[in-house]
Amino acid sequence: MRRITAIGLALLCTAAAPASPNAAQAVAQAAALVQQQPAQALALLEPVIAEFDPQITQAEASGMAFCATSAMESLLYSSIAAGAKKSGKVFSADLCTALFLKGFALAELDRKAEALTTLEALTRLAPMHAHYWVELGAAYRAAGQLDAAHKAYQQAIDNFQWVEDHTSATLLRAAARRGIGYVLIEKGDLDGAEAAYRASLKDDPDSAIAKSELDYIKSKRIP
Repeated sequence: MRRITAIGLALLCTAAAPASPNAAQAVAQAAALVQQQPAQALALLEPVIAEFDPQITQAEASGMAFCATSAMESLLYSSIAAGAKKSGKVFSADLCTALFLKGFALAELDRKAEALTTLEALTRLAPMHAHYWVELGAAYRAAGQLDAAHKAYQQAIDNFQWVEDHTSATLLRAAARRGIGYVLIEKGDLDGAEAAYRASLKDDPDSAIAKSELDYIKSKRIP
């Protein structure tokens, strides 16, 4: 990604397209329900996503479509569209959140293939959002797609710099590195996994998961 030097670049994309007030309310309600009542959350989210679908199709037909959760992301996506010499439309955070929650709800309902497809769609619309790449990596790993999982976790690491909150950024990078560690253990690369977990501890030194996995790696090396 080339450095953005002019705020006017944002004007190359249309302003973020908001959801209707009812849709925004539905997303908020789904967020409150998704952990305990994923089916009910999913029922609220589907109409919201359906509201956006034709707009996304139209935007992609004439240029590029994104969704952004911050002004910085909107600017980044403006840069992508400008670099591709295409028009771009940035949809509101409601779309990002609806897709993220849908993926979570589907996973909770053990509809893992649909959850994976949803997270793939989300990362296409929000390609610079590190958290979404971490979640996609976990979905790929659960599906046994280890190479795809590794790439998704690496995308999260590559994009962590765009997370505005420093604490959140370092925790996301740590999670991505732990994810790579999981993948490398599955592939039998204990040295690579150990390096990934040790790197994760630089960002999240109190992680019980990383410490436990390092103990596991050590036990696997004992003759």
